[in-house]
Amino acid sequence: MLRNLTGSLLEHEAIRTTVPRAKELRRYAEKVITLGKHGNELEVRKVLYQENLVRKLMFDIAPRFADRQGGYTRILKCGPRQSDQAEMAVIELVGRVGELRPKDDGAKSTESKTKKANDEEPKTQ
Repeated sequence: MLRNLTGSLLEHEAIRTTVPRAKELRRYAEKVITLGKHGNELEVRKVLYQENLVRKLMFDIAPRFADRQGGYTRILKCGPRQSDQAEMAVIELVGRVGELRPKDDGAKSTESKTKKANDEEPKTQ
């Protein structure tokens, strides 16, 4: 099951599953990505059987994380499933195009704070 979930995660770069599965998947997927980073294609082929996923991992995903020591995935909880109320989550690769949680830009937040401060004028009577 984890091999199939990892294949789907690498293919789509974000999948929706239950929280316990996402937490287990994170451990497994991070090990596979680390294998891809070290460039050991034979070891990756033992874990992932699909040729297109091995190539995508080796030439697309692993180079993105070359300077990163870990933490390649992010889990975002998205509420209960309607049918059986199981807690659902989205697990995604960090830094993917169109990620669900955008980067927090420090310049924008300080800019908006100073703008708000300038807009407020002291009240005089």
